[in-house]
Amino acid sequence: CYTIAADYNFGQLTAAWTKAFAPLVGGEIIGEEFVPLSVSEFSQVIARIQQAKPDWVMTLLVGQNHHNYYPQAAAAGLSYPMASTVNMAQGYEHKRFPPPSLNQMHNAIQYQLEVPTARNRAFVKRWMDMFPEDEYIGEMAQNTYFTVHMYAQAARLAGTTDQETVKRALELGWAIEAPEGALAAPAWAVGSRSSRPRWPRRPCGRAARWARFEPPRPRRDPRAICNLRRSGYTLGVVAEHHQSA
Repeated sequence: CYTIAADYNFGQLTAAWTKAFAPLVGGEIIGEEFVPLSVSEFSQVIARIQQAKPDWVMTLLVGQNHHNYYPQAAAAGLSYPMASTVNMAQGYEHKRFPPPSLNQMHNAIQYQLEVPTARNRAFVKRWMDMFPEDEYIGEMAQNTYFTVHMYAQAARLAGTTDQETVKRALELGWAIEAPEGALAAPAWAVGSRSSRPRWPRRPCGRAARWARFEPPRPRRDPRAICNLRRSGYTLGVVAEHHQSA
C-alpha cells in the first residue's frame, strides 16, 4: 500500500491507523507522504506512486485542492485500486469527476445515497423533495438525520432529556431503522466501560469504471480484525472533557 494523506491531524491520524491495520490483513505500507492542503498539482506524487508500484493506494485527501489528484492520476494512467475513508460518501467525487477518475475506489462507509433498498429510496425522495437544490446526500448529513432520531428514541425511553439518564438509555441494547438499515444504539460512544460496543454497519462500497456505484457486500464483523494490541498499538484513556460555555 502507498498512502497519500492530507498534512493535518485527520490525514496523519488516519495514516497511522492504516499502518496499524495493514499487517492484520497481510498488507505492508511501502510508501507514505503527507500533502499540504494548499497543493493542487500532483504530478510528482503520481510519479512517485508509479515508481513504487504498490498493489493499491490509500488516499486520505480532503478539500477542493486535493480533489484534483483524481482526474490528474487518471490522466497519467494511474490505475491502481484505491481506498479511502472519506471519498464518495462525503464529497460524491464519483459524480463530480468524469470517469474513470474514481475507478476502483473502495470505501467502508456508513451511508451512500445509492444504497438500493426501498427504505433508502423513499428517504432520498423525501430529502430531495424538501431540498431540491442539493446535488447529493452526503454521509455526514444522513448521519445527523439518524442521530437526531436516535437521541429522540433514547429520550422517549428515558422519559426525560436529562443527559445522564439519556446516556443510560442509550446502553439498553435497542436499535432504530435508518435509511441504510438497522443501527444499534452506540454504547461505546458515551463512555461506558461496562457495555460492549454495538457497531453500526459500515459496508464496503466500490466505484466502477464508468461512475457506477456498486452496492455493499456482506462482510466480517469489524471486531474480528480490530485488535490493535496484537500489532503493538495501544490507545490511552484520557479524562472526559467538557467545553466551557
